[in-house]
Amino acid sequence: MTTSQIEVHVRAATRADVPRVIDLASQLGYRLDPAHAEATIETTLDRVLDVATTETGIMGWIAVSRDNSLLGSGDAWIEGLIVDEAHRGRGVGVTLLEAAHEWAREGSCVRMRVRSNVVREDAHRFYEREGYRIFKTQHNFEYRL
Repeated sequence: MTTSQIEVHVRAATRADVPRVIDLASQLGYRLDPAHAEATIETTLDRVLDVATTETGIMGWIAVSRDNSLLGSGDAWIEGLIVDEAHRGRGVGVTLLEAAHEWAREGSCVRMRVRSNVVREDAHRFYEREGYRIFKTQHNFEYRL
């Protein structure tokens, strides 16, 4: 697929991609554990980690999982979607999203959902342009163990 002067291909991530996946996550302030990232790549039954590549390397990634919980049957969740800040707005995110939708449909999911921090307004506009709608506002609680 050609998008704004760059040809993007989506493929499953490999262990060799972990350093770049971690680097891209750091652009949004996330610190990923390399061992956990590798485990995510190898656990493919109900989740996928895909990367978007161009002739110059990995430009972004998307992690998606199927929700097999009692209340979430039929849902797929975007765990993360990150595009290199130098290549945002060039179709990389859309290409990754399309691949995720296809993966979810093949897994009999009926909805794709995503949580997005309230301060990530660019991400909100992106998802809305791609047909997503806000369906709930909630508070997230945590309990440190």
